[in-house]
Amino acid sequence: MIVTSLAAAPPTPTAWTVLVATGYRLGFMSATGAGLGLAVLALPEGTPGATVARRLRRVLPYLATFLIVTVALHFASAVAKSAKAGLATGFSPAAISRYVDVTDGAEVAVQTGLFAVLAVAMIAATARPSRGLAWAVLVLAVAAPAAGEVPLDSPDGNDVARGALTGLHIVGASLWVGGLIVLALVAQPARRGARSGDGATDGGEEWARIWRRFSVVALYSVGTLLVTGSWLAWVHVGSPAQLVDTPYGRALGIKLLLVLVLLCCGAYNTRALLPRIRAARAAGGDGTVVSLAVRHFPVVTTIEAVLGVAVLFVVPFLAGSARNEAGTAAARSFDPTVFGSGVVLVALVAVVLWAGSRVRVPAVT
Repeated sequence: MIVTSLAAAPPTPTAWTVLVATGYRLGFMSATGAGLGLAVLALPEGTPGATVARRLRRVLPYLATFLIVTVALHFASAVAKSAKAGLATGFSPAAISRYVDVTDGAEVAVQTGLFAVLAVAMIAATARPSRGLAWAVLVLAVAAPAAGEVPLDSPDGNDVARGALTGLHIVGASLWVGGLIVLALVAQPARRGARSGDGATDGGEEWARIWRRFSVVALYSVGTLLVTGSWLAWVHVGSPAQLVDTPYGRALGIKLLLVLVLLCCGAYNTRALLPRIRAARAAGGDGTVVSLAVRHFPVVTTIEAVLGVAVLFVVPFLAGSARNEAGTAAARSFDPTVFGSGVVLVALVAVVLWAGSRVRVPAVT
């Protein structure tokens, strides 16, 4: 009988490590949300009734500064960890040079360059309204973190599949969570104005359009996360028992629970609030549209944004693998059977999400 030895679980990350890792993800996800809002969701500036794009551009300098700081800290933390030294060492040119030598230098250079161009694009978009700049921010914000998952050094098929699926997982999470964070941030002033009666009939139509469009983005993002997340869970977790018996599994269980609550909030938006907005618009109920789109939607979105941030705090604890910690065999390589299973899963998720999004518009009484 072959006995597989248990592998030691990775050390629990320090509070500083968790903060740096979470801040890094918040930085590029917030940039993604801002780019999404400006390029896809909000009305272009100059359009009658457009207010959100201008508000988004006002927060861009703060988001760009936050991105620069968090990316720099994340990079310095990685350099310091490689040198087994304190954070200050991470800013040393000699330590950075050694880090690039022992890691994939091309990958580091590509990702750092993309983040630098992203910061420049965000600052440029602050100075003047431009759909082109907004799209540049969006594309760079999803490409920069995903670039870190692209294998550049003689990858095999398994490496390519792992990099592509992990990158898509990051993109899906960035669009969903980043959009929630930024929309919750810019919706609060409108909600306060509506509650106080200051411009109570302004912005309802634009916000109704934004929530409608974001629900479509969120739907595709959730589908991407369900497919890629299922693959990642299968790679790292060998059985349901490992969700309880291993540190990795317990952290993943907490993450899945938070995501489940997020999905419930999203289902409430899709199946309750959006149909009521459509019914109110059809009946000419401007006050109801404002009440739902400007007062109630931001509350739910803020709750979702807080849950999304909580998920990001859990991610640093997902180091290693439950399979290794439990001493079980690694997952099989990405072969035609795994690919075929993935195709079936994609089809099933598409059908379920399509069916779940088909709702009846309630009658207005």
